[in-house]
Amino acid sequence: TNGHDELHCPKQLNSGFSVAGTFQEYCLTDGRYATKLPEGVSDEEAGPIMCGGVTAYVACKRSAVKPGQWIVLPGAGGGLGHLAVQYAKAMGMRVIAVDGGSEKEKLCKQLGAEHFIDFKTCKDIPAEVMKITTYGAHGVVVTAASKEGYESAPMMLRPGGTMVAVGLPKDTSTI
Repeated sequence: TNGHDELHCPKQLNSGFSVAGTFQEYCLTDGRYATKLPEGVSDEEAGPIMCGGVTAYVACKRSAVKPGQWIVLPGAGGGLGHLAVQYAKAMGMRVIAVDGGSEKEKLCKQLGAEHFIDFKTCKDIPAEVMKITTYGAHGVVVTAASKEGYESAPMMLRPGGTMVAVGLPKDTSTI
């Protein structure tokens, strides 16, 4: 509705989140709005990219972080976060992953994160981001569905930085 590449609806309903259910086994759509999968790509391979992958890609794009600049990804080891790490890295961004535990650290670094901050052991995540970046990150994409992720994200940004909200906490009254 805004003339850009993605649709923005102020009264959006999200299947599986704000309304019960997800996609049905069969649906009818206009072929102009369907994406043809290349030969050899299975539904199981394409499915995550067509949903979570697009979400993570667009969030990285909307952050306006340029190659060589810093992006912080709270929730980096999760379903959307691990895709965001890969897209951000492929886009030339310097990735600071935030999540909890050694398994998430291993995953995030394997996927291209330059730094990992463990929220379970780090008492002041914004201070750690400042230590790494000097002035703060150019962008923060919050894929974590947590109140804490949203509370700390603005404090990780440098002046003029961009925060992109992706994760949907159950209680949105505090964000």
